[in-house]
Amino acid sequence: MKPLFSLGELDSLNQFIYSNPQGFKIPESHFKSVSERVLQVKSAVQIDKLMHFFYLLRSLANISKETDPLCAERIEEVSLEAGTSGSRITLIFNYIKENFKNELTLADVAEYANLTPQAFCRYFKKHCGITFVHYLNRIRVKEVCNQLNENYLDSVSFIAYNCGFNSITNFNRVFKQITGCNPKEYVQQYKQTLYSLI
Repeated sequence: MKPLFSLGELDSLNQFIYSNPQGFKIPESHFKSVSERVLQVKSAVQIDKLMHFFYLLRSLANISKETDPLCAERIEEVSLEAGTSGSRITLIFNYIKENFKNELTLADVAEYANLTPQAFCRYFKKHCGITFVHYLNRIRVKEVCNQLNENYLDSVSFIAYNCGFNSITNFNRVFKQITGCNPKEYVQQYKQTLYSLI
């Protein structure tokens, strides 16, 4: 017998869950209907709770294109070129992934790519659609979000420094720019979403 979530009928639900690992914001136009679904899950008992949970997931999957992520976008580390594992852009992605927690500069990555900083900026923007700094910030904020969700006892500043940020002021600005909220609000929203389903 296949595991429940491997059934083809649940592909859209799996896609929605996979695309929103750090949570999401419900658009105002759907807030009332989704809230009602959540309350039905909370008040139901036994098998009805499971059924209402699936109805909730279906409702969320139906509006998935209208939701906004609570945290940094999921970043696919796949080359937009040929897609081969040895392509230059893939090697650059991997280098950034391995070193983003350190003090990583544009000059460092350009040197790794064997390009001048100016040529690297053009190359990166052409293949990613965003600047290197924006990409690096998104990688770092995504990791901060992961750690905020897992390490409730660690301070935000400790996590930020461990993820490559060297200024709390800059971190707070970048975090809000990418997620739309400050770290404290993010944790509160994440916990509320999590506990509402229990």
